[in-house]
Amino acid sequence: MTPRRDHSILQSNWKQVNDEWVKDNTFTFTGTDLSPNWDVDRKDSGGNYVSVGASYTKGSKVKVEATFAMDFGGKNWNYQIVGIGANMLFQSGTLTGATGSSITMTSSVALPNYVDIIETDIDWAIIINGTTTGAGTSGEHTIYVTMGTPGGTTVTEKRLGTVCQAAKMQNTEIGVADKIWAINAWKFNMGNPLNNPPDPSGAPGALLSNEETWKYIYGGAILTYNGKQYGWGGDCAAISKAMQVGCDMIGLGINGSVVYLYPEPGKSVRESLLPGDNTKRWLENSFGEIKEYTYAFRVLNGLVNNYESCFKIVIGGQLRYYAPGTAGTGVFSNAQSILNGCVITTLWTYEQNGIKEHWPNNVNIDRPWLENPPPAF
Repeated sequence: MTPRRDHSILQSNWKQVNDEWVKDNTFTFTGTDLSPNWDVDRKDSGGNYVSVGASYTKGSKVKVEATFAMDFGGKNWNYQIVGIGANMLFQSGTLTGATGSSITMTSSVALPNYVDIIETDIDWAIIINGTTTGAGTSGEHTIYVTMGTPGGTTVTEKRLGTVCQAAKMQNTEIGVADKIWAINAWKFNMGNPLNNPPDPSGAPGALLSNEETWKYIYGGAILTYNGKQYGWGGDCAAISKAMQVGCDMIGLGINGSVVYLYPEPGKSVRESLLPGDNTKRWLENSFGEIKEYTYAFRVLNGLVNNYESCFKIVIGGQLRYYAPGTAGTGVFSNAQSILNGCVITTLWTYEQNGIKEHWPNNVNIDRPWLENPPPAF
């Protein structure tokens, strides 16, 4: 039995190893295309059915193609097929045959108008001359009810199940986005900062691709690269990217982007799509040398940051910033309030041979966002 997918192919977590079916629940496994979705003869070594779910947009109706093997003793009978499951009711028209058939049916009952994960068996019956006879049960079938067509990265059951579980019962764009943001592992871990993940070329601090983002989406996964540990635990840009990947997976269909916020002299905020886009000035360092200094800031834990990254979207008619490096919910309506909430003081910083020099080197926590202008020459 195969649901005629409302969306593109949903890749199963099952794979064959030494002719045995086993589940791979890692986020990086790109899955196996199983056809049909469920087969009465396809089981693992423990007798469990090897099947793959299907995803549908909320409020739509499930459509299935089912094959029935029946023996009418060589006679052509008129009959109907009926199937009943959670949020599903299938009923064929009048069929005629001697050995059964493969038919496509659409449920007369719609799926809920909110995000959900439905796990159900379907009980099948055949009606001949007003008499109903059981025709077996298929399942368990899993239906992932989404906001729209999943995308952005390879759509697997593991990934889709994560975002649908997080946003269960939500039926608005804002409600779904907020629930995805609230997945604990996507929040900023100020107490366990890790180095920014490198990109495949080895350039530190670059965002990984959408597919690679799933490797670290749960924070506990750490990559060791050239002897250094990298991960999402302390990188606001990477966590913002994870939010983008999650929104794409649940089918929000929104045009969001990872943006970098930089403080500007005068306590204003500048947005950029680029890391390392700080304001720079040529200043004299402690050795009397004129060097290019970067305008940076100290955050609540006393560390020096070059930027604060967030995920910016217009959703439900509202402009929203999801910022991981902040206190509270991390959801804001403007960029200024983000830096107002996390900047202790601005400063000018210069780095040479791995040694950083700050001007001035004081930390004032009595006033938020203490601005330090450049020295006069």
